[in-house]
Amino acid sequence: MKDLAAFSASFPVLTRVMPAVLTARPVEAAAAYIVCANMLYLARRSYIRKMPMKRLWKIRTTREKGVSCSLYILILLAWQLFVMGFPVTETVARCCQRVSFFYSYPNASGCGIILEPISVQHLSPSP
Repeated sequence: MKDLAAFSASFPVLTRVMPAVLTARPVEAAAAYIVCANMLYLARRSYIRKMPMKRLWKIRTTREKGVSCSLYILILLAWQLFVMGFPVTETVARCCQRVSFFYSYPNASGCGIILEPISVQHLSPSP
């Protein structure tokens, strides 16, 4: 629980935004939810991977060389579909001692969701 409290404390914008979302019109509420879900996803990944949110955003949104525009857009849409359900997905994964995240391999025309044990998240990446 200490881990969750530290994460929540580092992301106070949600406590300011949520009341506005609850009283907004449907289109505004949907837009605010998508923005908040993206920020939550990036903040959680940033915390787990010890990487700045800005770098994660760049990784997720940069079109790799040789990837067609249509595949790039499809992968972005798939990522956003995952992000829209991320608050629920991550909560369920957390109950199972896992973390969830979206991976894409554009040059192999693939993407997916990975569930990894929480215990391996702070390990150094292999060389």
